[in-house]
Amino acid sequence: MNLEIKKQDGITLVEVIVVIALIGIMAAIALPASWQNESTELAVEGTARELASNLQLAREGAMRDGVSYRVCFFSDSTYIIKKKDSTAGGLTPGWKDIKSGKLHEKVEIDLISLGGKSSAQTSDNIPYRYVNYARDGHTSQAGRIVLRDKASRVYKTIHLTIYGNIYYSE
Repeated sequence: MNLEIKKQDGITLVEVIVVIALIGIMAAIALPASWQNESTELAVEGTARELASNLQLAREGAMRDGVSYRVCFFSDSTYIIKKKDSTAGGLTPGWKDIKSGKLHEKVEIDLISLGGKSSAQTSDNIPYRYVNYARDGHTSQAGRIVLRDKASRVYKTIHLTIYGNIYYSE
């Protein structure tokens, strides 16, 4: 009887499936942490862009309408764009609400430093800081607004110049 053992070349299907399963398990462990960090950074960046856009909207409104505009920040992560209007009544006489906004649920204001004065958040819903834009689009309150993620400490800073220019950085 002639028993001949054949030599196998290559890999079997079972070996391929095991390797693919191991790669899948390692990816499932590594990706969620990476994805969460990326989504946090995107939330802070998107919120900073939206807030900077709304500040620019208030600036442009002041120049277009020839009246003062104000962006009021509240402790519940909301803000309101207001227009100077002598006929307006309500909670803030002389100011008409134009637009309101809310920060992303993962993002909060860490610091508002305008005109040389800094403010941390207050517990009540009274505006704790605001930015005024004059008719020419300038503001006397140059400074910065620092946004951060509530959990991971990702920061974005919106800078305001006295000329009304708005930009942001990390």
